[in-house]
Amino acid sequence: SNALNLCLSDGVLIRYGGEEFVYLLSNTTIDNMQKIGSDLCLEIEHLQLRCPPVLDREYLTVSIGASIGLISDEDSLNIVLEKADQALYEAKKNDKNKCVVKE
Repeated sequence: SNALNLCLSDGVLIRYGGEEFVYLLSNTTIDNMQKIGSDLCLEIEHLQLRCPPVLDREYLTVSIGASIGLISDEDSLNIVLEKADQALYEAKKNDKNKCVVKE
């Protein structure tokens, strides 16, 4: 989480489960979210944080699923979170260490 905070200047980063985080950012675009996510993947990779020997890679990487939408109540929040979750699984399925954004 410290590495993520170093890479993110605006918005709020919240732990959302064991190894998942939610990053809330207001007034942004799908293109900006894609850039932030892709930059974050590169920054985390460049930190060269070593993985435990049992993993199939030397350094830690992240997969990012993002979504944008207007959040006005709990239902709309859940819809945006569900889209982000779907995007995360797509990123993990497609070679990891990438960002997928859904609108």
